Amino acid sequence: MYHPQHRLRLVALLAGLFLFPAAVPWAEAQTANPPRTSAAYPDPVRFRQQMEYGLIDQAKEWLDAGLPPDFQGDRIGSGLMIGAWEGNIPLMEVFLQRGADINQVNGLGETALMHAAWKGHREAVKWLLARGARVERPTLQWTALHYAVFAGHSEIAELLLDRGADINARSPNGSSVLMMAVYEAKEDLARWLLARGADTRIRNENGDGALDWAMKFNHTNIARMVATQEE
Repeated sequence: MYHPQHRLRLVALLAGLFLFPAAVPWAEAQTANPPRTSAAYPDPVRFRQQMEYGLIDQAKEWLDAGLPPDFQGDRIGSGLMIGAWEGNIPLMEVFLQRGADINQVNGLGETALMHAAWKGHREAVKWLLARGARVERPTLQWTALHYAVFAGHSEIAELLLDRGADINARSPNGSSVLMMAVYEAKEDLARWLLARGADTRIRNENGDGALDWAMKFNHTNIARMVATQEE
């Protein structure tokens, strides 16, 4: 289910520390939804709630009535994105079969793959990748790998790297994947990323790199690892 405290923690962190593009109110971000022309269509709140509950028959009923497959709820995004957030593969299948865009973004620039990676749903990540979900995005955008590392899901991070994700992908302000592990004090993940070739020299637009953050946040062991790598 959708847990506001989890969402707010991520969005607030990205908005405040990493200069995430302005977190617009969801109502203003709903540009993908067409005007409602049928009483059978749900409002965005009800849509999100029913899809979180995994009510597949309700989803089919709405789609049969003409609901666009990429219709977005008041939180998370489309039905396919909600399925990814919940790890509900049958729900994702319904929307994909009806024409949903597997790489659609929500009002915060997030994709279904990013949601599945953030929530740690390995099978959902594999399902999305097998059906064309892109691991890479245009330069200076958040990626599923950023989200997996930030949330501490090492198995998903490994899966994404094995499928071609860029270990040195950079966020909108240039923060690296390694910097996500540093910020969250994910020592094992930081060690693993360094072993896989993560570049410690990357700096964001504020001039900060992985070592700067490790020292700033008193993550001593990680600071030693990064410093050793830079020697």
